[in-house]
Amino acid sequence: MLRRPAETVDETVHGGEQFDPTDVVPLSALAAEGFGWDGPFVANPRAAVAALAVRFAGEVVLDDLGRRCVSRPTARGLFAEREAGERRQREALARRDAELAEQAARNPVWTGIPAGWIPDGVSPAAAMMQADKDAQPRRQSVLEHALADRDGAIEYHPIEQP
Repeated sequence: MLRRPAETVDETVHGGEQFDPTDVVPLSALAAEGFGWDGPFVANPRAAVAALAVRFAGEVVLDDLGRRCVSRPTARGLFAEREAGERRQREALARRDAELAEQAARNPVWTGIPAGWIPDGVSPAAAMMQADKDAQPRRQSVLEHALADRDGAIEYHPIEQP
């Protein structure tokens, strides 16, 4: 027997309409599923049930045991909302993972230099800094360019004025 919660005990105990108990879901079952725990002062299951009762104030009914319940479509809506939120979270996480993978591909990690390349008496950090500096492209002098070019041609590079 489903009854709407009433202001007085007499209305709750007496009267009400007959219903099938399988048509409703107790708020305690929804609280056990994790609903109603998002409020700032919710610290126990009773507070979670109270938060759900406030959220569905017009839809809460009492079952034959006196538990506060909501209809099955209302409960289904809660589960659908949660599933939609989890799906949005998964999609956002997938987008973020793709962005991080793309960023990692653009910026490979520098592995350093092999241990055999470090001369005796030089610290590994100094050797790595020198190797990094040597790996940077640098400008060739006119003599270096002429010696590197087999046909001996000299390339003219004008000085640009700002």
